[in-house]
Amino acid sequence: MQLPFTKGTKFLEHWLEPVVHHSERNISGTWAYENKWLLLALAIAIAVSGIAASIAVYAKGKFKVIEPAILADAWRYDSTVSSLIGGPGYKSFDAVASFDAVVVDGVVNGAGIEVRRISGVLSKLQTGLIRSYAAIVAFGAVAVLAWFLVRGVL
Repeated sequence: MQLPFTKGTKFLEHWLEPVVHHSERNISGTWAYENKWLLLALAIAIAVSGIAASIAVYAKGKFKVIEPAILADAWRYDSTVSSLIGGPGYKSFDAVASFDAVVVDGVVNGAGIEVRRISGVLSKLQTGLIRSYAAIVAFGAVAVLAWFLVRGVL
């Protein structure tokens, strides 16, 4: 974090010192250091002339467009991407969509159909009569006892 509140929270100021400490060079006294204002003015002049040239060429239409057709077409990037995605890419996306519609939706819908079928069978056991429920519990208890007897536990 680089918090400006105290000196103890300025962690990013010196984080590269272990790596670049020995390669730092003192440039005071060099031509570039002595003429930094000249270099700054030169950089600004070049930037302003580039902006003026672009305004003259494109915004006002005073000059003929100087870029080749391939640059105007963005190196044919859009047409290349369209041909790749429109051809094999489109077919692969169709295959993924059909897989989703057939397999994934089939599993999901099949689970719902199976639950509906099982619930239809089990709903016949739900009569609402206490005697029927007691008979089912008694039958279950007898089945558990028989299982223990067959296994030799009891």
